[in-house]
Amino acid sequence: MATINFTLNHQKKDSKGLIPVWMVLNFNGIRIRKATKAKLKEKYWVEKTQRIKAPLKGEPSNNHAEFNTILDNTEKKVQGIFNHALLNGIPLTKEYVESQLSNKFSAQPQAKDFFTCFEEFIEANKPLKAKRTIMGYVTTVNFLKGFQNDLKLQIRFDNITLEWFDKLRTYAFKEKEVKDNYFSTLINRLKAFLGWATDRGYNENLAYKKFSTMEREGDIICLYEKELFSLYVFKYESKRLEQVRDVYCFGCFTGLRFSDLFDLRREHIKNGEIQKTIIKTRQFQRIPLNDYALAILDKYQDYPNPLPVISAQKFNTYIKEACQLAGIDELITITSYSGGKVIEKTVPKYELITSHTARKTFTTNSLIFGLNETLVKKITGHKKDKNFQRYVKFADEYLKEESNKAWNKRK
Repeated sequence: MATINFTLNHQKKDSKGLIPVWMVLNFNGIRIRKATKAKLKEKYWVEKTQRIKAPLKGEPSNNHAEFNTILDNTEKKVQGIFNHALLNGIPLTKEYVESQLSNKFSAQPQAKDFFTCFEEFIEANKPLKAKRTIMGYVTTVNFLKGFQNDLKLQIRFDNITLEWFDKLRTYAFKEKEVKDNYFSTLINRLKAFLGWATDRGYNENLAYKKFSTMEREGDIICLYEKELFSLYVFKYESKRLEQVRDVYCFGCFTGLRFSDLFDLRREHIKNGEIQKTIIKTRQFQRIPLNDYALAILDKYQDYPNPLPVISAQKFNTYIKEACQLAGIDELITITSYSGGKVIEKTVPKYELITSHTARKTFTTNSLIFGLNETLVKKITGHKKDKNFQRYVKFADEYLKEESNKAWNKRK
């Protein structure tokens, strides 16, 4: 139970004989003393009511009405702080109460639940963001709920501190063994949400702005020319694998993301090119169709849609099987990082092939074939030079290696 009293601090009496009124707050064995702006001569203080009485007729003003209002408002503010904490499950620590007393706003709005707000954030972004981005937000919510449940540490806006971040990072790397880049993505999504919540007055805690992560360059996995065309001409007994192969190769020949392959309609194909608004960027693009891409479209001209696309989950399973049968089994060593720990894994290349590697295959081979960088960026829609330059560097290294192989054969 909290008690609030006002008392005169005689030790702070000034040269005019005015004594300041101090608030004394007691709760949970904790005492907080804080000065108010009220000052008076001792004879005007009423100990029983803990307020200031009016001066007698003929005496100078002592600002009793204004000072009593200050004391009333201080008492209301303290009550608001405690009610707010009680309603929202906030622990009443000395640090928390002092921080709230220092807040210049006397009103204590009822805080919204962290996850309720996150759901609101997701709903607000559905008309603005690509489906994959929304799914990423949902994944982040699920990860944070797992963290909250496993550590029995309720997540609230007010307790998202640097210490909280340290616990989340330890949980991610030690308990869940996530990779550095995945953790960085989680934190970026969390910070986007907290920025949104701050703008709307749901959050006043800005500690999240100091959260920092390390994002490392991942290995670029793609099919080179020989591998791509071995896959393209391979004869499958299974229609299922043949169709998955065709969709994958179409992505390799156009640079389209899987979401846009899935969304492709016949009205998007005009005058030997794809003309459509890209789902992720929401920007209109024109993508030229080479002979190989046109041949795949011609193969499925009797289908309702241009391509026989299936769900991403099934697609990523089947394309591995298709690549394995086509002999794309070179051993590849990939390097990843988890909390500073280096993880190396050597696997057959087909195990690393997913829908996303089709776009990487188009970008890399276009550069290897000598296509102008600006044109490649225009087709793929890459906005960040940093990301695109990874492909340029990768293609340059490949050309250098192939050149050395060709010349060294003549020794």
